[in-house]
Amino acid sequence: MDDAEQLFSDAIQRFQARELDAAEALLRRALAVAADHVPSLSLLAQIAGRAGRDAECVDLLEQAIAHGTPEQATAAGLWLGAAHRRAGRTELAVAAYRQALEIAEDPQLLNSLGVALKDLDDLAGAAAGFERASALQPGFVDALYNLAAVRKDEGRTDAAVALLREVINRAPDLAAARFALPMAHLSPLYETEEEIDRRRAAYGGELDALITHAERVGPAALAAGVGAAQPFQLAYQGRNDVALQRRYGALVCAAMAAAHPAAPLADPPAPGERLRVGIVCGYLRDHSVWRLPTRGWVEGLDRARFELIGFHTGAVCDAETDRARGLFDRFVQGPLPLADWLSAIAGVRPHALIYPEIGMDPMAARLAALRLAPAQSASWGHPVTSGYPTIDHYLSSEAMEPAGADASYAETLVRLPGLSSEFSAPACDAPVPSRAALGLPDAAVVYWCGQSLSKYLPQHDGVFAEIAARVPQSRFVFVEYPGSPPLTRRFRDRLAAAFARRGLDAERFVIILPRLAPDAYRAAMGAADVFLDSIGWSGCNSLLDAFAHALPAVTLEGVTLRARHAVAMLRAVGLARLVCATRADYVEVAVTLGTDTGARGAARRSLRDGLPGLNRVSAIPALEAHLLATSAR
Repeated sequence: MDDAEQLFSDAIQRFQARELDAAEALLRRALAVAADHVPSLSLLAQIAGRAGRDAECVDLLEQAIAHGTPEQATAAGLWLGAAHRRAGRTELAVAAYRQALEIAEDPQLLNSLGVALKDLDDLAGAAAGFERASALQPGFVDALYNLAAVRKDEGRTDAAVALLREVINRAPDLAAARFALPMAHLSPLYETEEEIDRRRAAYGGELDALITHAERVGPAALAAGVGAAQPFQLAYQGRNDVALQRRYGALVCAAMAAAHPAAPLADPPAPGERLRVGIVCGYLRDHSVWRLPTRGWVEGLDRARFELIGFHTGAVCDAETDRARGLFDRFVQGPLPLADWLSAIAGVRPHALIYPEIGMDPMAARLAALRLAPAQSASWGHPVTSGYPTIDHYLSSEAMEPAGADASYAETLVRLPGLSSEFSAPACDAPVPSRAALGLPDAAVVYWCGQSLSKYLPQHDGVFAEIAARVPQSRFVFVEYPGSPPLTRRFRDRLAAAFARRGLDAERFVIILPRLAPDAYRAAMGAADVFLDSIGWSGCNSLLDAFAHALPAVTLEGVTLRARHAVAMLRAVGLARLVCATRADYVEVAVTLGTDTGARGAARRSLRDGLPGLNRVSAIPALEAHLLATSAR
C-alpha cells in the first residue's frame, strides 16, 4: 500500500527537478491515501497556483490550514493570504490570515494581516496587528517598518519618524526604510502653514542625508528600496517642487542604473512599421489615472500607425481593466516581479513608453527610473514633475498650464492642445440621495467640498467661514479622511478655529460624510447647489462628476498644473466667469451662486449647453506627431 510520506518525498524531488506533472501525480496518490496530509496539500496548492488553477489552489490551502499543526497552518495561511493579495482579493486575504491566526498566533501572520488591513484603509486594525506582532517578537523589523507607515498615514508624523529611525538602527541595509524616512516628514494634513514649511525643510534635509548615504555605500545598495516610499504628498504642499524632485529623481535613477544592466533599445521604426508605444501604469482600471488622461489616448491613437501595448503593473482588475485589455494590441497583466517586467518590456522593444503617473504605483516608479525605450514620457495622472532624468517629456494640457510653466519641470514640457485628452461627464445611474439622508436641511445652500482632505491647506480655511458669514443657511460638505478618524478630527478642529475667528460655530455649517463608494459619491453630489473647488489642488475627475449634475463650480486660478484643472474645464464649457483671480473674488462668486437662484440657474444652463466644448479641440493629432518625432531619432 502506498505511504503518503514516501509519496510526498518522491514528489518533492520531482518538484525540485521541475517535473511538475510527475510531482502532481504523486501528490494526488498521497492524498488518496491520506486526504488530510498537509504537506501534500500545500505543495499541490503551489503547483495549482503556478498552473493558474486559482480556485483549486485556494481550496487546497484552506484544507491545509484546517488540518495542519500550528506551524503548518501558519505557513499555509501566509501562502493563501499572499495569493489573494496578488490577485487583488484583499478582503479574502484578511479572512485567510484570521483563519490561520485562530490556530496559531504568529508574528508573521499578524504582520501580514496588518498589511492587508492597511490596504483596506483600516489603519486602526493594521496598527493593532503590527503592535501585537512586535510584542510577540521584539525587534521585528518588518512590523516596525509597517507600523511606521500606518503612523504616517494617521498623521502621527513624529511617531513615524521615530519608528523608522529605530528600524534603520536595527537594519541599516534595509533600503525601503532609508527611503521611507524622508517621506515620513510629508504629512497628509497640516495644522498651520508654518508646519508645511517645517516639514518641507525636514524632508529636504533627510533627502540630502540619503543622497550622502548613497554616495558612501554605492547607489546600487538602495535599488531595492526604490518605489517602496515615494514623495507623493510633497505635491500637496502647494509649492514648486522641481528642485526637490530633481534631487530625488537623480538618486532613484542612479540606484536603478547601478543595479540593472542597460536594456536593449528599439531601433527607429522602419518605413511602414507601426510605432510601438507602451503604457506602463498600475491603474488600468476604474481609477482617475485611467479615466484622465490615459483612456482617451488609448482610444484615440491611430492603430494603422501605432501598436499599443498595455503594461498593467497593478493587481486590482475590474470591468475597466477588461475594457482596457480589449483596447490594446497587447496587454501584460501584473503583478509581476521586476525582472519579469523588464523581460516583458524588452521583448516588446517599444519605441516609446508613456507613464501616465510617476509617484504613485511602486512598480511603475521603479521601471520609469530605467531607460527602457528611446523616448519616455510622464503625464499628469500625478500632476507634478517626476524629476527623473530618464523621463524625456511631460505630456500636459495647453489649457491647464500657466505661462512660464516649463521651469516647473525636469522634463521637456509638451503642451498638448486643449485639455490634452478626451473629457466627458460620466453618467450617474445611482439615485440622488435625499438631503435628510446626508444630514442636510432641505432649505440649506449646499456647497460640495468633497475632495481629499489633503488638498485643503490651512491657510485657505478662512474662505469657508467668509462664505458662511454671508450665507447663513450654507452647509459645506466634506468627506472624511480614509481610515484615520484622528486626521478627520484634526481637519474638523482646523475649521472650528477658522469659523471661531469669524464668531461662527463650525458645527452648524460643516458636514463631514463617511467614505462613499464611487457611485454613491457621484450621486451625493446631485444634492448640492455649488461645487467649491479646492484651492491649490483643483478637482478634475470630481469636477466632471459635478458636471454630470450640471453643478456650477467656483475655482481660484492657481500657478501650477494641479491648481488649474477646473480653470481649463470651466473656460472650455463657457463658464469663465466662475474662474476667480483673487480669494475675495472666489468668496464673492460663491456667495452669489449660493444666494441668487437666478444666477445659479443660468450657470447650470450654460454648463449643460457648454459640455461639448470640453472636446472641441482634439489632442490626438499633436500626440501622434510628438510620438513619431521623438521616437524616430
